[in-house]
Amino acid sequence: MTLSYSLSGLLMVLGLTGNYSMAAEVAIVQGAVLATFYVLSGDARHMILSERMQARHVVYFRLLTVLPLAVISYLLTISVTDVSAALAAALILRRATEWLAEPHVTELERQHQPWNGLLLQFVLFPLVIFEILYFGSLWLIWPWAVSPLLHSLKFLLGAERYNILSMGKAHTASTAVMGISNYILRVLVVDLAGKTFAGMVFPAVAIGSFAGTMFANIVGPSLLRKGLNVLLYLKVPLMMWTLIGVGIFIFSQTVFQQALGLSIIGGVIMLFAQQSRLHLLREDHTLGADTMVHLVLVCLVPIMYSITGQQWLTSIYLLNAALAWGFYVLSDKLSGLNQLQRHRLLILTSVLLVLPIFFQIQGDIYLSESPEGLLDSGGFLQLVPLPFSLLACYLGLVFFNEGITNSKPAIVTLSLLFFLLSVSALVTGSSPAKLIQLVQVILPVAALLLGASLAWLNRNLVARTMLNFLLAFIPLHLLATWFQGKLELTHNLYLFSIYQHELFVPLVMASIFAWVVLELFESHKKQLLFLAPLVAVYVVAGNSRMALIGLSVFAAIFMVIGVRSKQRYMLGMLVMIAVSSLSYNFLQNTARQQTETIAIEESYEAPADRVEKQSRVSIHDDIQKDGSVFHQWLDALENPSIIIFGHAWPMERHELDRSTNYYSDLVYNFGLIVVFPIVFLLIYTVFRFAVTKEKSPVLIGLFLIVLYHIVVVGFTKLALKQPYPGIITFFLWGVLLTMLKSDVKTDLKSDFKSEQGKQLES
Repeated sequence: MTLSYSLSGLLMVLGLTGNYSMAAEVAIVQGAVLATFYVLSGDARHMILSERMQARHVVYFRLLTVLPLAVISYLLTISVTDVSAALAAALILRRATEWLAEPHVTELERQHQPWNGLLLQFVLFPLVIFEILYFGSLWLIWPWAVSPLLHSLKFLLGAERYNILSMGKAHTASTAVMGISNYILRVLVVDLAGKTFAGMVFPAVAIGSFAGTMFANIVGPSLLRKGLNVLLYLKVPLMMWTLIGVGIFIFSQTVFQQALGLSIIGGVIMLFAQQSRLHLLREDHTLGADTMVHLVLVCLVPIMYSITGQQWLTSIYLLNAALAWGFYVLSDKLSGLNQLQRHRLLILTSVLLVLPIFFQIQGDIYLSESPEGLLDSGGFLQLVPLPFSLLACYLGLVFFNEGITNSKPAIVTLSLLFFLLSVSALVTGSSPAKLIQLVQVILPVAALLLGASLAWLNRNLVARTMLNFLLAFIPLHLLATWFQGKLELTHNLYLFSIYQHELFVPLVMASIFAWVVLELFESHKKQLLFLAPLVAVYVVAGNSRMALIGLSVFAAIFMVIGVRSKQRYMLGMLVMIAVSSLSYNFLQNTARQQTETIAIEESYEAPADRVEKQSRVSIHDDIQKDGSVFHQWLDALENPSIIIFGHAWPMERHELDRSTNYYSDLVYNFGLIVVFPIVFLLIYTVFRFAVTKEKSPVLIGLFLIVLYHIVVVGFTKLALKQPYPGIITFFLWGVLLTMLKSDVKTDLKSDFKSEQGKQLES
């Protein structure tokens, strides 16, 4: 424990003694070593104690990586914030020596033997604290930094060569998510609130989180190995500890006291959360919950800061504990569900994923009474409509985390994109507006993991669920539109409104329909033939150019598949789509001509000079907007750092409509570095498709659908950045990645028959 928590101990002492600025610097260094050394720890302590990994193999791996990790930690520390170089180097050296000695200490614990270096740590640490507080120097910090190695050198020399690529990949992915997120979180707090405020919050968090962190990393694995549940015997002490935290918070007079009280409460919650995580760790099912807890937490920081200001940051650990408890306990409980219950949960997740109901942060279901609906929130986050797809995506990753590890390209893409977005934000100053952009970009990409996971579990059930949803929703939406006397889609469905009902929703429905046709045409011909003309009318009623082009592309795919497989039903469906879309378009044009005729007659009565003036102003404004964006891009070419890391501030809201390209928007805001993960995954997908020998119609069709979204829509619109269409796009991409695996069947008939066989057997 003295090894794992030496930096935390130093942070606590600095906070308690009022050295807030230095405490913030220590917190940043600690975050940097968490993003490096902790990332490659891979829960090694738990693995060694459970005898699933040998300590000498771990030491060999750490000896190979300790130097580059130390260099990266130093660069992460000094490149983004103002931290003393000497302090950073000393603390990183301390963590590096601890990291090398930890396997030896853990092995001694497994053998029930004491570590001889413990006494030296108790002697040196108080001396270092005394020197810092009373003399302000750092001479003794260097002997203290190297002291962990003095009693472990012999063990290090006995390190055994081992294949480092096979060492706990799932555990390494989990610790990577936690370590990098922790670093980003600390830097964000310092950048947003300043060193002094952060120096009050971090020591309080370290004190309040001490019990939960110690249980997760030190006590928990030991007790789990012995089969003990210590929390059963600590209910009364934990209740009293919670009351102490509540009392400190109620009577707090400073930021430190407020953060301390809330962190103590969070520490108790975290104890129970970490107990559930240790249970998940035995089955290698922590990646989904770990990703969700820390990704959601990092995303909430800029959102909450923009809404409530810096004061809420005192509750950051309480929020972390609440998220951890929710995700870990929920994931642990769901692992005990039977097959029928899991199928019902899968159906619910699939429905919520495509259901276009939106909620607002202020707690309301989005319901706009205006004729056109709310098209602009005015920059107020409380009013931004968010789809239920977000909840379905992130909760679905917790519900069905077994399949996540089967899509390593998706994991790598999400992790690398999140890291590079964070690097861009940190390098350019972490403005609140840019952090909001970071959240907006990363949220939909997580659907890659959900698509891969659900396709691995039961792709056929997901497709059937979405088919039933389309059969219910599209007719209802069309009926509501016609009942209101309109031919263009209405946003008002009485109980709720659909946000961006013409811009992206028709494209989503057409894409889901196309995928469902490919998956289920052999088994659900009647339903699909009934739905086809309704989808065609729906897309035409939406007036979405991308949806119309997409429907044409999908129809071409169906035609090729129908001709190749001699499916006369599919060719008949194409005829129905063509006739329905053309007929409805004729009705729209007729109604539009009548409306334009009336408008022209009324325009003769309006003053001509007023119309001319309005036209001149709008044209002039457009020229100014185009010129403004053009000059901004010219300025970027003169500054290489802007090209690499993007601009410090996003485009103005009135200029955003001119940047309708997802990729140009990414490059403008975050630089070229963030495009590489998407390009990498696209190249990987094309390569896997090209080398696949048996290309079924389902695989070919889904590949073309995804390619249309990523390339055509991506280079034309901002759909991939919007939560609802973005989640659906990346979800389908995740399904495709699973189908491209060599051990996954992609033939439509064999898929359906195998699914029927599984159901009969169960």
